[in-house]
Amino acid sequence: MAALGCLLTVGQAGAWDHADLKKLRDTNACSGCELAGAPLSDANLIGADLSGANLAGTNLKGANLSGATWTDGRQCAQGSISECK
Repeated sequence: MAALGCLLTVGQAGAWDHADLKKLRDTNACSGCELAGAPLSDANLIGADLSGANLAGTNLKGANLSGATWTDGRQCAQGSISECK
């Protein structure tokens, strides 16, 4: 039973919606998108609209979030790398 719980947890870690990830990459906007666990390290997200998006467990290491609209609606400061400041 514990093994099943581990498998379910691992499955949820990469639960992003592939269409949502494509939308973000194509348009730099993905308001309300399901991006939990999406591969966004080193992504260029300058000015991206991420309002309402689910980014739980998403690796943003090295991602440039300058001027992006964060999940809670606030604007990330210039120089925001890896996290919205």
